[in-house]
Amino acid sequence: MMAAAQRSQALDFCHDTHSTALLQGLQELRSDNLLVDVVLCVSGKEIPCHRNVLAACSGYFRAMFCNGHRESKEHKVTIHEASASALQLLVDYAYTSKVTITEDNAVELMEGASFFQVPPVSDACTKFLTDNLCVNNCMKMVNLGGMLNSHLEAEALSFAMKEFEAACITPEFLGLTKDQLIKLISSDDLNAPEETVYTAVLKWINHDTRKRKKEMRELMELVRFPYMDRMYFMEKVETDKVMRKCCPDVVTETLRNYAFPGEVQSPRTRPRHASGLREAVVIIGGNERLEGRHPSVYSNGITMTHSSAPSSASWVPPDHMRENNDHGFAVAVLGTSDIIMSARPYCKLAVVRGKVYAIGGRIDHSPLCVAADVEVYDQSLNKWTEGVPLPEPRFLHAVAVLDGNIYVMGGCDAENDMTSTVCRFIPGDSQWYSVRDMPEAASFITASALNGSIYVAGLPSSLLCYRPEEDLWTVVTHHDTGYRCGMTVFGGEIYIYGGCDSNDDTNGNGMSKVLQLNPEDKSLKQGLQELRSETLLVDVILCVSGKEIPCHRNVLASCSGYFRAMFCNGHRESKEHKVTIHEASASALQLLVDYAYTSKVTITEDNAAELMEGASFFQVPPVSDACTKFLTDGLCVKNCMKMVTVGGMLNSKLEAEALLYAMKEFATASKTSEFLGLTKDQLIKLISSDDLNAPEETVYTAVLKWINHDTRKRKKEMRELMELVRFPFMDRLYFMEKVETDKVMRKCCPDVVTETVRHYAFPGEVQSPRTRPRRASGLREAVVVIGGTKNLEGGHPSVYSNAITITHSSAPSSESWTSLTTMKNRNDHGFAVAILGTSDIIVSSGTQLQGIWLYLAKLNSWSKLTPMHKERIYCKLAVVHGKVYAIGGRINHDSPLRVTADVEVYDQSLNKWTEGVPLPQPRYVHAVAVLDGSIYVMGGRNIDDFDTSTVYRFIPGDSLWYSVRDMPEEASFITASALNGSIYVAGLPSNVLCYRPEEDLWTVVTHTDAGLTRCGMTVLGGEIYIYGGCYDCDNANGTTKVLQLNQDDKSLKLVGTMPKGLLDQASGVSVAAEVVTALQDLKIRHKYKYVIYHIAGGEVRNQALDSMSSDDKNNEYNTEYQKQRHQGFVDELKGGEDANTCRYAVYDFSILDQKEGDTAARKTNKILFIVWCPDTASVKDKMLYASSKDAVKKALGSGITEVQATDLSELSFDYFWEKAQSK
Repeated sequence: MMAAAQRSQALDFCHDTHSTALLQGLQELRSDNLLVDVVLCVSGKEIPCHRNVLAACSGYFRAMFCNGHRESKEHKVTIHEASASALQLLVDYAYTSKVTITEDNAVELMEGASFFQVPPVSDACTKFLTDNLCVNNCMKMVNLGGMLNSHLEAEALSFAMKEFEAACITPEFLGLTKDQLIKLISSDDLNAPEETVYTAVLKWINHDTRKRKKEMRELMELVRFPYMDRMYFMEKVETDKVMRKCCPDVVTETLRNYAFPGEVQSPRTRPRHASGLREAVVIIGGNERLEGRHPSVYSNGITMTHSSAPSSASWVPPDHMRENNDHGFAVAVLGTSDIIMSARPYCKLAVVRGKVYAIGGRIDHSPLCVAADVEVYDQSLNKWTEGVPLPEPRFLHAVAVLDGNIYVMGGCDAENDMTSTVCRFIPGDSQWYSVRDMPEAASFITASALNGSIYVAGLPSSLLCYRPEEDLWTVVTHHDTGYRCGMTVFGGEIYIYGGCDSNDDTNGNGMSKVLQLNPEDKSLKQGLQELRSETLLVDVILCVSGKEIPCHRNVLASCSGYFRAMFCNGHRESKEHKVTIHEASASALQLLVDYAYTSKVTITEDNAAELMEGASFFQVPPVSDACTKFLTDGLCVKNCMKMVTVGGMLNSKLEAEALLYAMKEFATASKTSEFLGLTKDQLIKLISSDDLNAPEETVYTAVLKWINHDTRKRKKEMRELMELVRFPFMDRLYFMEKVETDKVMRKCCPDVVTETVRHYAFPGEVQSPRTRPRRASGLREAVVVIGGTKNLEGGHPSVYSNAITITHSSAPSSESWTSLTTMKNRNDHGFAVAILGTSDIIVSSGTQLQGIWLYLAKLNSWSKLTPMHKERIYCKLAVVHGKVYAIGGRINHDSPLRVTADVEVYDQSLNKWTEGVPLPQPRYVHAVAVLDGSIYVMGGRNIDDFDTSTVYRFIPGDSLWYSVRDMPEEASFITASALNGSIYVAGLPSNVLCYRPEEDLWTVVTHTDAGLTRCGMTVLGGEIYIYGGCYDCDNANGTTKVLQLNQDDKSLKLVGTMPKGLLDQASGVSVAAEVVTALQDLKIRHKYKYVIYHIAGGEVRNQALDSMSSDDKNNEYNTEYQKQRHQGFVDELKGGEDANTCRYAVYDFSILDQKEGDTAARKTNKILFIVWCPDTASVKDKMLYASSKDAVKKALGSGITEVQATDLSELSFDYFWEKAQSK
């Protein structure tokens, strides 16, 4: 059973009505052909509808009926674009929010939903089809997705990649578009040998050779021939005349890769994931900082990662360098994975055609000995020979290999001056050739080749790109890549690693960052910016406030939704050379145009608001988002209310962030002048929030101040606003002096004043949104689960719990529940609980014991109350006006005929029960709820043990119960809670019901197909939650589910779980209260020498208690006496004939403890917790005790020493002595 320690509600009446009555009412109107204003005619079938319902659910019908088209006035509209069955399903969905998707209708329905723009149905069809993807249909789904749904296409492509070998054999593969085939075969995730890919591409081309042969080159460039079997390639590909004619460079590249693995760089040499090969980045050596131009703190480590976006933890050290690393060494990759390193200072290595070239460098540490020498290493001979020297000496230069040529760039010359010269060498030639110089001189630079270009990093302020075919250098980006960095190609992209954090070459620290370059994007932007700067190909000039800004329409249209609409929809501005802009300042528009070309914008306090306004108007989300972040990062008490106003006009995210900040600082922020300028809706968002951090007195005065700022316009909002002030949490004296006596408040909100006075008189009984505490109050709502049983056997509960657990979470996991306390009486079942006040719990006895107990939450203690006049089980408790009503129940457990209609009333001030007004008929296992001061009794069983549907209402002070409308079905073992003026009932076989007293009306809220019964229910955070229960009334295990009743769509949603097992025990064994009581008697009162426990009936219970005699107390520290006493404990623990049975015990072990330095031995008692599991015990017995041990220890508490014993030697007095002294 359960209860909410602080009940609360949230008034959401309008939403409730829309979700139930409106939807059901519209469906009824359609069924009865009432108010129908359009008939859809499709394939001879007529479907009567309401235009507004169709327009609300379908973008197609919204456009048809809301834009002045002729169909908006016609009574009959003919539909040609869908089948009658699909359209009927979509119309039914519009009225019911439900649709049944099957294999037969999924495609047709998705096509219809896509055409009529009904995204939820389209998405549901997509999910249905993706969940049922298989080899036989995945290619068909690729085709279908390409026409109707990109998400389906993507999911089907992903599946087809995994199953390509089988999927490419299907006839649907031949129907793929070229773009779909490219997506498949270009992916690194394609799971197939390259031989299969090649034959599949040929098969696709040959299926329609006339149309498809022109695509051969583009497609064959995506086959990764270097990973084919070499013999297959030579026999099937190299000899193919069509391939040699169409793709000669691809054939040549593959042969070069076979000859010199690792030297060819192209998209085809990158392995697919399925090949089992993985690219890796290897970092070798390096140093951590520069001091006076000289590296210090060297590393000889070698680290490696397979990640393109590595964290510090994703690097692993495969090895370390063989020699201590100073600096200036050089490395290169020989083949595909071997690494060669040279020790000549500041030279560079390059590998071409399997040979290693050591180029330039310094002979020693004198700058005058700079070398132009080149040496060439032949691995087959293990020999170095002299190569063709450089035109001039070089060190600290960069080297790259592209298309078999070596390029040397920049560096320092013999005079130690930086140079910008570049030279090229073709192995086999007798000289180096000069090519175009770099745009700037630089040293300590690095280079890599990719896609026919060479990229150079490490320059002070830019990254360069050289294209040999054009002999042209361009600036790729002005981003500072870091001085002395490393660079490589990984996954077809350029990455830059580390470098110095300062361009000052005298001092600096090494950086850990990894940068990725997008060369195509950067070079495009750079080129467009250059065209704009030189007014080349400019096709529009923006005129704003006397300023002219030359631009390119396509650039503006690609970055701005506003300009896209202006230039791409036939407006006159799309043809005018000069376009006047009135909606922004010149400065803001200039910044936005600059951003379109550079992707950069500088945001300051002075321009942030103006720039965000311009970005919002011109629809440039990245700039708008950046301005929002700038403004939210700068929020303070002085500006947060202003930002709420600005955000309300321009940006909802800024408004939300500013509101959150204002909630935290409301006491101060509400005093600013900007607070008075808030809209009513913004003020409502503030004061309605549980997160508002302010006393309610402050909230009240702030609302009055806002109203009085413009009384004429705002006084009509007073009631709505005052309903959001949580008056019950005001200081009572303040409320009485400032609020209750206020004539305007008493006239405007008399019910709010009365409600607060009632709350002060009877805390916890009033339920409204105002009685829910804000988080800043320090009070928290909680759900408390009390007792319960684990399962039913033959319809009767078994394996009981006396645990009381608590959680503050609305979506609890099994770990988020904590043990609050245990019930004082041993719980079987049939007890009743209620909340007295805001947090105290009153519990009536169940089947075994009589009496009433009150748990005082603030004191964490139990108080025994006067027992009721009659012992009863399966009664219900209700609290009204501070008094507890015990209603109905069964007089004893043996006879179902002893069902009572009696009601007893408890007055806590007198600690006395009196007779109340009896029910019209006897009831037990019924449900009870309190709403607006009235008690409602629903269902339950009668004196003949039959389920009933009757409902009674009682108003305290009256002399009789009133009958109200019966429930729609008979039920027992049900539970009820009140929320927002309604009563919800759960635990019925198939429904959750709702009763509205004002209308005397029952409705079905939702169906529970599984038949959840014997559950608990409560209100938390203004929502209904259902806890536990079972799905079989005769034999079933209790469920751990926590369900939430969704107030919008009236469905039950699984949101969490209750504790797994009872009292946190995975074995399902609970700990009886007597176990803890006996331990307290042993520890505190020294009543027992030891207590032995055993597991019986699913509970850990006392088996033997050895009382302390006067002799025991007199000889407590007499070792010989205690040894004799100990043998009696061992005999009893072993259990005589049951010597093979496991048991627990606690033992008050007395020792004389004398430590080094002590003049005399100290008398000490250690409480030992013994787990006796003899080796001869059954496996089942061992597992039962082992799995229950932690829960027993938790129940026993701290300050005990555990002793594990499996044979008699571990039960000896000496062994216990040793354990007692070691802890």
